[in-house]
Amino acid sequence: MPTRLAHVIGVISNVATIMAATIVTSFVAVAFINTHQWSGSSRGGTSSSAVGSLAPPVPGLDYGRATQTIVLIVRTSCPYCTESLDAFNELCQRAAQTGGTIRSIVIGAEDKAILEEYLATHGVHVDGVYSVPNREALTGRTPRLLIVGSNRLIYGEWLGRLDASVGSQVAQALDALE
Repeated sequence: MPTRLAHVIGVISNVATIMAATIVTSFVAVAFINTHQWSGSSRGGTSSSAVGSLAPPVPGLDYGRATQTIVLIVRTSCPYCTESLDAFNELCQRAAQTGGTIRSIVIGAEDKAILEEYLATHGVHVDGVYSVPNREALTGRTPRLLIVGSNRLIYGEWLGRLDASVGSQVAQALDALE
């Protein structure tokens, strides 16, 4: 009987250790992302710090189709958005190599055809383009890049012109989540 009790205690101890390791890993990943947000902007803007909140609902967009979704919110008339497309395109290419675990999408208030033409003109290939006529759902300034989980939770946010260093920060955040 004592060996059976020791076995049960050993199994419970192993399960508790695995649960604790999972919780600690989750906290480390969230802490990494929270400390690696870029809130600067070439226009002097700051991030609204949406990390931990839900991404805006977008008709037809299912965040559950991938583990992570890289979302770029743009306006075609925004010069900082256009300047950000090279760095975003590198992230899109990285996402395309994950076999669907990471998706890249663009959201804008303009008509979908206009957004698609804008991206094509700049050689940007994404997994989806979504038009949100309700500008309020886009929460203000652009460009805005989000890392969104399959549960619509925002894990990372960057506001302002994206460059290679910001792209590197986003790639590191994605690696931490994988």
